[in-house]
Amino acid sequence: MKKILFLMLFLAGCTYQQTVSSYAKIDPNAKTVAVNMADSGNIHQDLKQALAEAGFKVNGEYDGVSRYKLVDDIQTDDSLRCGLFGDGYAYNITLRDFNTNKEVFGIEGKGCRENILEDFTALINNRYDEKKDNSNEPKDDDAMKAPSLKSGNITFWGN
Repeated sequence: MKKILFLMLFLAGCTYQQTVSSYAKIDPNAKTVAVNMADSGNIHQDLKQALAEAGFKVNGEYDGVSRYKLVDDIQTDDSLRCGLFGDGYAYNITLRDFNTNKEVFGIEGKGCRENILEDFTALINNRYDEKKDNSNEPKDDDAMKAPSLKSGNITFWGN
C-alpha cells in the first residue's frame, strides 16, 4: 500500500504544461545568436549547449553581428517535482530575429528540464512540426489487424 501511495505522489508531481508558438523557420545560413552570458544556471547552460550543437555561433548579448537573440526567463518552480529529486521550472523562452524584429518561436509553461530541452532543440533545428506530422502514420484502412481473442461467437478483443 505504501508503495502505491508513493508512486501516486511521485507521478502526481510530474506535470508538464507548455504552449509553443512557432512563427518562422530559422535561416540555416545565418545561425548566429546573441545570448545573455550572465545566466549561469544549469538549464541556461543546457540551452547554450543545445544551440552550439545545432550549429549556432553563440555570441554575447547585443553584439551587432548576431541574426537572432535568445530571451529567456526560467525560474525554479518548487511546486513542480521532476522525478525524485529533480527541480521543475516555470519558463518563457523566445527566439527573436534581429533583422525583422519579430519572434521566430516562443515556448512557455511549467515542466522538467528534459521536456524543455527536447522541444527547444526541435525548434532550433526547424523540426518541431515534424513530430506533430501524422502523414506517415497508417490510415485506419491501412492499419494492421490486431490479433483477436475469441471464444465461440464472442470476441473479447481484436477484429
